[in-house]
Amino acid sequence: MNLPNFSMNTAPDVQPEPSAPIEPLAADAVDNVVQLQVDTPIDRPAGLKADDSDTLQTEAPAPTAKAPGGLMATPAVVTFFGQNFFGFGRYDGARYKSQEAQTQGRAALVSAFQNVLSGVICHKQIKVDGLRNMEVQTEGLCPIATRQLRLACERLEREMADLQLQIDLAAQGKGWVLAALNEYQVGFGKGLREAIDAAVLGL
Repeated sequence: MNLPNFSMNTAPDVQPEPSAPIEPLAADAVDNVVQLQVDTPIDRPAGLKADDSDTLQTEAPAPTAKAPGGLMATPAVVTFFGQNFFGFGRYDGARYKSQEAQTQGRAALVSAFQNVLSGVICHKQIKVDGLRNMEVQTEGLCPIATRQLRLACERLEREMADLQLQIDLAAQGKGWVLAALNEYQVGFGKGLREAIDAAVLGL
């Protein structure tokens, strides 16, 4: 029997096998793959702010206060209630330090509020007058347009009546103006206490 001749000093030439082609994953294997976010807060260096093009939101948006509706959304009314009534009261309390001053300050707020509403009523009355004039001119030409003008006038007149009611309630310290009066009164008390502390206790 002839045996192959192996030499102890030489190793047989071994050719590396070509790498096997990568086969696509099966459908069931793809379902088990976990998708990772490409951009996460960990990927960003600490202390650096993302640019404006970054759409990833890492924090929930801050809640926004609900805007007033109806007649309270009238620009003049919104402007009035946007004032710092607490600051006004604190200033008056620290400077005047008397019950009479507080009463006068509250009365001044009520008067300012009534003036604002009176201005809004006048503006709406001008609109009503214009619509009434247009109604007279279009009467008999288009019944639908005439009816729409009448409905618009009725709506404005209801709003004017509601505003007049708030004017009457404000004279009693009630209605919409009550929130402003309460802020003023709290501020007045704080200013008064601070003034007394500074004068008597030397704080």
